[in-house]
Amino acid sequence: MVRLIGDKIREKRISFGYSQMTVAKMCNSDSQAMISRLENDQGAVNYQHLFKVLNVLELSVTDVIEEEVTEESQLLNELRELRLRSEFNKMMRLLKTKSLAYYEKDIKRTIYYYWYSSIYHAARKEYYKADRLLDVAIAEIEETKQYKHLLPEILIAKGNIAFGKDKNGLVYYKRANELYNPVSSPETFKDIVRINYLFAAAHCRTEKYNLAHIHINKAIKELNKYESNFLRIKLELSRLILFYRQKSPNFESQKLFFLEFAKALGSPTNMDSLNKLFKFE
Repeated sequence: MVRLIGDKIREKRISFGYSQMTVAKMCNSDSQAMISRLENDQGAVNYQHLFKVLNVLELSVTDVIEEEVTEESQLLNELRELRLRSEFNKMMRLLKTKSLAYYEKDIKRTIYYYWYSSIYHAARKEYYKADRLLDVAIAEIEETKQYKHLLPEILIAKGNIAFGKDKNGLVYYKRANELYNPVSSPETFKDIVRINYLFAAAHCRTEKYNLAHIHINKAIKELNKYESNFLRIKLELSRLILFYRQKSPNFESQKLFFLEFAKALGSPTNMDSLNKLFKFE
């Protein structure tokens, strides 16, 4: 099976300091989404477009094509799917099917091992251990100058850990957003929604409620554009929490809207669970 290796294309683009849109324009195209598809190995791409991208990035076909899915890529793909589904115990069990020596033989595997181990421990609220593990992953990237495209996700994890330690993790979210600030497209909108959700949560923790509302609105606008409900329940609940903390007159109407919306999406959330959340009698 011939498979495009998007990591290699992304790594080369970042090493040149190009954005996806910059590469698209250098290929005489305005389609940033095409570059995103190449980097994420999603969907068919015209070969003429592919060769233009390779030429701009000074890559050859043999640089980016591999003949079969390797054991490593299969393992990393399975780990990624478990992470995205928040199945962290399963993720850790799979991670441990290989020895530490296996991971440390290769830079990419080393980064993933410490990053994913950190996520597992953070989920168990072992924040200081998680932080140390994540620092190893970041150091590998900074020292080798490789796999820099993974930094935004790792910095988001760093921000989450900081908040877990009752520190302000917003600086890490901001740095992640600076490194990866995609143009809205069907391939990137979930990333845009997620970073805005994290910004909103961070601003809520630091009582900057107006800024939190701005990021929730940005995220929901993005969802509406693509008719998606990705993270929508969490966003609407965040808005409800904001109204509660602000003692807003909109709180009651938002509560009713949230309950109806959650019910429509099959969420088990009900009035009793909301009352417990807000500690109402």
